[in-house]
Formats: sequence, C-alpha cells, structure tokens
Amino acid sequence: MQYWDDEFILLNLRDSRFRKDAFDRLFEKYFEPLTGIAMLYLKDRQRSEDVVQEVFIEFYEKKLYNFVESSLGGYLQKLCRNQCLDNIKMTAREVSRINDYIQLFPDNERPNYGEDSEIRKRFNTMYREMHPQQRKAFDLAWLQGKQYDEVAKIMRISKNSVKTHLRLALRFARKFLSDLV
Repeated sequence: MQYWDDEFILLNLRDSRFRKDAFDRLFEKYFEPLTGIAMLYLKDRQRSEDVVQEVFIEFYEKKLYNFVESSLGGYLQKLCRNQCLDNIKMTAREVSRINDYIQLFPDNERPNYGEDSEIRKRFNTMYREMHPQQRKAFDLAWLQGKQYDEVAKIMRISKNSVKTHLRLALRFARKFLSDLV
C-alpha cells in the first residue's frame, strides 16, 4: 500500500470521487496514534477505540476535513482530546446518577443487583408501567446521561416539560419501589 501524506489525503477527502479511499487511508494512518492518545485519558483500550471511532465518524459525517487549515494530525488530536473529555464527563454523570439511586436505600439494606434480583425485576416492571413520555425522558436523561437541553430537543418539548416528566417519573418510581426500601 502506497503512503499518502496529509495534504494528499485532505485533497482527496474534498473530492467526492476519491473520498472513500482517502478516508480509508486516513483511518489506517491515524487510528493507532489517536487510540494511544485516548488511552492516556481513558486508561481503557476498548473505550479508547470506541472514542477514536466516534472521532472518525464525526470527522466524516460533519465534513470537518473542509475546515482543516494546517495540520491534519493536530486537528484529529484535538478532536480526540475533546471527545475523551466529553466521554469522561458523561461517565462521571452516570456514576453520579447510580450513586444517587443507591442512596435511596439505607446502608444496611443495599440489595443485590444481579440479573435475577427482585429489585431488577421490579425496576423493569416499573419502567414498563411508566407513562410513555415520562419513560422516554427517564431513559434519555437518567439511563443515557443526556442533558435536559438534548432531551428536550429529541422529544420536541420544552426544557421545563422535560423537568416535569422527570419529576413525575421519579415520584412514580419512588412510590412503585417504596416497599423494597
């Protein structure tokens, strides 16, 4: 396989006739170096590879190659760094939400969360019985970790409506699971 320099890759990315081949070369050239950078932030090979794939997808789908003015490698490194930081923030939000959920139980009554646990079965039943709008808001905000603005946009409702749906969903969950606590 012939080596392509960054200028040649960019030139071909901008030409629709050669875009696929150029993107393949770009991926081959930068996947491992970007994964190494992601590993410095995330300390997990699989998670790092996933983040780097997201970088390439965003770079291609949003046609970010049209905005590269100097260093292609530097541009990709910056995208990778930002994606890693976003991933770290999202993980921190998920951990915080899990900890908030665990705080619903007294210290001496922490349940087993295994596949067959009563809590998991009850949670799944509660989730199914929740009002559809509340369930969707609950899923997007609490289970997927999206911010209220994102949830509002996806559901095509106001941010305050999202908050209301989440408040009602939480009230429903507390009532539904109250006998387990």
